[in-house]
This record gives sequence, C-alpha cells and structure tokens, in this order.
Amino acid sequence: MNIEEKHKAMERALQDLNDFKNYEADYGKINKLINIMNNFALLKTSCEIMAKSIAKNEDRTKEEVLAEFYDKAEAAM
Repeated sequence: MNIEEKHKAMERALQDLNDFKNYEADYGKINKLINIMNNFALLKTSCEIMAKSIAKNEDRTKEEVLAEFYDKAEAAM
C-alpha cells in the first residue's frame, strides 16, 4: 500500500466514523476514535513537512523519504 492509498484509507475511516454518529448511541467511543484519527492526520502532516526538509537536504524527493520511513516503520511492527 503506497502513501496515497494509506491517506485515502484514513479518509474513508474518518468518513465511516462520522457516519456512525448518525446511528450509534455510544458517542464517547466514536469521539475517541475520531480524535485518534485527527491526531494521526496531524502526525501525517508533520511527517510530510519533515520529509520535505530531509529530501531537500539529501537531494531526494519527499516521496522517497516517506516511502523509506514507512518501510522502516512497517518492518519494526
């Protein structure tokens, strides 16, 4: 799964959680999940900013830096 596919999956998950608000009674759990997703989105933005800076310093593309990071993160799991 590439970076764009991961981003789209996150957006779908956020939409699903927002849709659940209309049908579920346990709003506390839903809001907690939405907060986690929003924090992940903020983390994603931070990673992209850092990757852009690293790419510039190392004469690489942001996508190359992010792909390497995601590969390392996946291997660590």
